Amino acid sequence: MFISFLDDISILLLLLIGLLTAFYLYATSYVGVFKSVGIPGPAPWPIINHIPELKKHGLSKMLDEWRGKYGKTYGIYGMFPRYPTLVTFDSRLLEHIMIKDFDNFVDRVGRNTSKSAVLEGLFFLNGDHWRRSRHVLSPMFTAGKLKQMLHHVNTSAGQLVSLMLKHKEEGKLIPLKAIASRYTSDVIARVGFGIDSLALTEEKSEFAYNIGNFIRIPATRLQDILRTIGEFFPPIMNFGLKYFNEQVDAILPETNNYFVSLINDAIERKIKEKNMPDKAKKAHLDMLDMLLEAEVDDKTGSQLTAADRKITRKYVIGNSAILILAAFETTSTALSSILYLLARHPDVQDKVIEEIDGVLQGKVQPSYEDLGKLEYTTQVIYESLRMFPPSPDVTRRAQETRTYNGVTIPKGVAIFIPIYKIVKDPEYFPEPFKFDPDRFSPQRKSEIDPISFLPFGFGRRQCVAKRLALMELKVVLCQLLSKMRFVQTDKTEPQLGNDAEYIHVDGFFIAKKPIELDIVLR
Repeated sequence: MFISFLDDISILLLLLIGLLTAFYLYATSYVGVFKSVGIPGPAPWPIINHIPELKKHGLSKMLDEWRGKYGKTYGIYGMFPRYPTLVTFDSRLLEHIMIKDFDNFVDRVGRNTSKSAVLEGLFFLNGDHWRRSRHVLSPMFTAGKLKQMLHHVNTSAGQLVSLMLKHKEEGKLIPLKAIASRYTSDVIARVGFGIDSLALTEEKSEFAYNIGNFIRIPATRLQDILRTIGEFFPPIMNFGLKYFNEQVDAILPETNNYFVSLINDAIERKIKEKNMPDKAKKAHLDMLDMLLEAEVDDKTGSQLTAADRKITRKYVIGNSAILILAAFETTSTALSSILYLLARHPDVQDKVIEEIDGVLQGKVQPSYEDLGKLEYTTQVIYESLRMFPPSPDVTRRAQETRTYNGVTIPKGVAIFIPIYKIVKDPEYFPEPFKFDPDRFSPQRKSEIDPISFLPFGFGRRQCVAKRLALMELKVVLCQLLSKMRFVQTDKTEPQLGNDAEYIHVDGFFIAKKPIELDIVLR
């Protein structure tokens, strides 16, 4: 009996050793790929890769440290579940990845942290699904379509001016991100769905509340735990999203449900409008109208090719949802940064005001043609985006092994492009921490390597709504600065003479303390 007990122990021990060996081989099966093709990089820890350094020191510090040791391009492990990750700051390599050999890098890589409808939107789609949605969305942002949207943007901007003036009358400071978010949410409600969000006229607008709570930042503790486990077993994250969705999903489920319901209601309304007599129909199309024009049923959708300009209902909903999220978050972040930088640099603000006054000649609202004349204002917007890019990074995935300028990128490797580091690289932007709008002037912009300016991305996967975002920013600056100046005082945050501190949280740059400025009426 004693020998039988030892036999049982031996079998269990062998089984345990076998399981540990299998786990080790599974967890390290993709490690070493960079060494095999001569790409430098830090040696990973067994199984846990570079997680200890990233957790202890943060991504930003480690990217700088590794850049100093290994140069512009190096390989790491553990940034994305089971993906060797190539980090590159090299504009010549990025030219191949983002432009010249784009079809080999069309897909993005990310963590599976949501089951939201936004995953069926352009930003998250890959392959042919991305190509078809891109074909459908691109025509929404032509000059002709933007001219139709301008009235809505001007309306929202005018309401924002009134809201800021109300804050001033009540002796309140201007909470930049919160108030900019109300503006951008109102714009996307109008141009996207033809509805008044009431975000700028009602303190507790349901639309504004939900859009402001779209993304869960920072991540919950359960999310962090599952993400760490997911480094080794991605299905664990899927299990958490399925059975603990309320606690785990990066997109708040209640907010996702609100917008899916809003979009479905809008679709039903538009279907009814379509059957009305022509004289009862509205004159201008919004984005949802254009998405519905491209809709086909699921049976037809299963037979579509990459070149088709058609999408099924789930992609209509997904692209509507991602337009809401992207147009809200990135543009509100950009507007906040611009107003903050103008307050920090009153001489630049004076030049912007002088240009706006000269172009508008006393008009309250700019025309589309006026916006094209705002040369210096555009320089300020670009430099603000460089200083504080709304999207700090972007990814790609190699479909096939290719070699570019002596760098071999193996099939399946993730490419991590640290936008917020590249736009602060002194090789591309001398004195990178100096706010200098003149670097984008006609006389100097030829000095800038175009692919190093990445706030909108670059190439065929750059932000599809870039032109709308720029129009929103120019319009609101025209209306605001025609009436007021933004200033720092001893009561603002940050106080007069001080800089705001920004931190990197879950893929976004946010001010450590909410920025609040004062205004001086002109």
